[in-house]
Amino acid sequence: MSEYTQGVCHDGATILQDGQPLTIKQILEAIQERDEYRDHLAVIAEMTGNAGDIGAAHEGVNAVIEERDALAAHLESLTSLWTELGYSMADSNDDAGQLWQALENLFASKSAASLARRDALKQAQGMNKAADIIANKGEAYNAEHGKTDPETGHREYPGDGAEYYNEMMELADELRQQAEGLR
Repeated sequence: MSEYTQGVCHDGATILQDGQPLTIKQILEAIQERDEYRDHLAVIAEMTGNAGDIGAAHEGVNAVIEERDALAAHLESLTSLWTELGYSMADSNDDAGQLWQALENLFASKSAASLARRDALKQAQGMNKAADIIANKGEAYNAEHGKTDPETGHREYPGDGAEYYNEMMELADELRQQAEGLR
């Protein structure tokens, strides 16, 4: 969940989400999302016999999400092993026993990877947010300082501006690629 704080920006007070200033529109959207989430939790609390206790509903929803993530990680492991087993049996029977043992171990294990998967997904989300911030800064620089040469159609910047803009966009792309690797 995001952390909301207050701060001073330019000539007045502002609300910050994870340290970044929000526009009035973003603030209203966050309030609407929170209200919708609270309404959903109230319905869940009512359905689970915890009427009026949205805290219990929130914990229940988080438990279901963690269980879903654990099942997704478990399924990914099963799918990978099943695919390997199919290829192995098609090629030779030498590795089949090892793969069956790996499958048995997987079925016997409790998926400890669920929290690791959740953490990896959260890290990927954070990396994507960082990439968006960097790309937005690059685009803001482009909009403010870049000019299109009417003769060549190329974008031009003062000084080392083209290098700065390209580095920002490359960094954003690198972060997105790393985030994709965590999924």
